[in-house]
Amino acid sequence: MPLLYTVVPDEIIFGPDDGEEEAAPTAFAWQRGRAAVQVVPVGERLGRIVRVFSTDPRDYLDPSLEPGRLIELTGSGTGGASG
Repeated sequence: MPLLYTVVPDEIIFGPDDGEEEAAPTAFAWQRGRAAVQVVPVGERLGRIVRVFSTDPRDYLDPSLEPGRLIELTGSGTGGASG
């Protein structure tokens, strides 16, 4: 194993030492206008955009589809799991 010369604590580099990995929230596809986005749920009715699925370059420039943005999960969603 290579040596790491760093001031960063071992827990940050190698993760928690308890032997269990934290379960990530389940992401799913959600239809937002013309584009589909990958969303991670935040609470009951909100989701955070993780990724944009589109072949239209304009969708990637749309501020309402920006990754990290919170959106309300009501009405026009597809709700299919995409892990």
